[in-house]
Amino acid sequence: MASNPKILVIDDQNVNLILIEKALRSGEYQNIVTTSSPEDGLDRILNDKPDLVLLDLIMPRLNGIEILEHLKSLSQNMPPILIVTSENSENMQQKALEAGARQVIKKPFQRAELLDSVRQWLAFAY
Repeated sequence: MASNPKILVIDDQNVNLILIEKALRSGEYQNIVTTSSPEDGLDRILNDKPDLVLLDLIMPRLNGIEILEHLKSLSQNMPPILIVTSENSENMQQKALEAGARQVIKKPFQRAELLDSVRQWLAFAY
């Protein structure tokens, strides 16, 4: 695993960005970029090449599924993308996985579960 992996968090709710960043920092992750803009998040995935992305599903203008489908259409080598969502619909979660998400984590998340998933997918990516 990279010694200081870059983690991108995309969520339109600032409170969720704060909670996720706080959980990641408690797990010793320091290279964290957050954005509440789905468009900015998509640009950052393409241009900043993060090691891992935590992505919300339900956002205005561009939702998580649309971001995943756009990335899939580019067929580039993408980082692992984990969905962190309060969306409970099985259909929506299945769509996210089919569009390329590696895992769905439900909000409100348990800090330990989030950190275990992040650790696992970062190890898998290297």
